[in-house]
Amino acid sequence: MAKQILDLYMLYKLVTEKGGLVEIINKKIWREITKGLNLPTSITSAAFTLRTQYMKYLYAYECEKKALSSPAELQAAIDGNRREGRRPSYSSSLFGYSPAAATAAAAAGAPALLSPPKIRFPILGLGSSSGTNTSSPR
Repeated sequence: MAKQILDLYMLYKLVTEKGGLVEIINKKIWREITKGLNLPTSITSAAFTLRTQYMKYLYAYECEKKALSSPAELQAAIDGNRREGRRPSYSSSLFGYSPAAATAAAAAGAPALLSPPKIRFPILGLGSSSGTNTSSPR
């Protein structure tokens, strides 16, 4: 799927027609979604990839516009669908963000969630139009 364009509108339409993301996960009918998107059946990671992209770009919109499920129901569906022996889900952190909790943690001295990285860039002197660098190094 890496080289194919994913039609997010069609993905949203197909998923919501079938009852929403939680229903698709619970009923395990991703093959119908891949057929609706005209994706090759040979793509073994299609269900995971579509679910991931849907959660990233469309699930919040589905919740707001259609209210077909809640993030807690989604997490329960994901946990129920997980095979034995897999590592624990980190997707719950996608829905567990609370601005109040982040503010309280910051006040207690904990690093803020999703704080920007601290990257230092060297300051480069710019040369004159003749091509020679007349500025002193910093």
